[in-house]
Amino acid sequence: MLKKRIIPVILLKNGFIVQSKRYSEHKNLGNPIAAIKRMSEWGADELIYIDISKSKYFDESRQDLNNEEWRNLDDVYSGLSRNSFMPTCIAGGVRKHSDIEVRLKSGADKVGVNTMLFQNPQEVKKAALSFGVQSLVANIDYRVDGNNQRRVYVEQGSLATGLLLEDAVQWAIDHGCGELLLQCIDRDGAGRGYDIEGINACVKQSSVPVIALGGAGKWSHLELVIRETDVSAVAAANIFQFKDQSVFLAKKYLFDKGINVRKPQLFNMD
Repeated sequence: MLKKRIIPVILLKNGFIVQSKRYSEHKNLGNPIAAIKRMSEWGADELIYIDISKSKYFDESRQDLNNEEWRNLDDVYSGLSRNSFMPTCIAGGVRKHSDIEVRLKSGADKVGVNTMLFQNPQEVKKAALSFGVQSLVANIDYRVDGNNQRRVYVEQGSLATGLLLEDAVQWAIDHGCGELLLQCIDRDGAGRGYDIEGINACVKQSSVPVIALGGAGKWSHLELVIRETDVSAVAAANIFQFKDQSVFLAKKYLFDKGINVRKPQLFNMD
């Protein structure tokens, strides 16, 4: 039986890590390179980087990164990949086939597609043929409306696609995505647990692995979504940023509860 993966998510804005709440409130948390090293040492199974920058180019001072100069997002991705020692997925700002190619060449193992998947799906299919479906992750963001309908959004949660979540899941698979990352926007940064009902329905429908994201506020939330659904992985952002050895502690909690995760272990990356 495959181990359940524990995946920290790093949200990037102009090259810095930020904390997010409902896709609108962003608090600067600092240096991504230091965070990558911590996640590696704490035994993360994978990393997901989601870039939410509004601009493709910036000239932020990078003294906090040992004077490494990052003039644009391609520089950022290369810097992240050089310092990461685990499988990585890079998402955000992907609009065409060449964007996927650049991120894979920079060292990413997978690329997340969101807006592109629904506005330029033939380019996603083309990328699947070029690089393989295992290289593409569908980042599906959704909100729950007053009728308990899960509706999918793009452009960082600002633009409705008109699709229901179950339709978007099938759309992603049909267009060559080999994995799904499901995030309920309403739960982003809320710390009240995952959308078990929605995730479970998607897992039962999907023929590809599903990663749950959005809402983790304590380790028991990770346990619950694994027990109640057959997700392949659980991901979280904020909860892994504010506690020393967070990934190790999360895996230890789950391991001690009998969850099928890799044995928790600390590593020295120096």
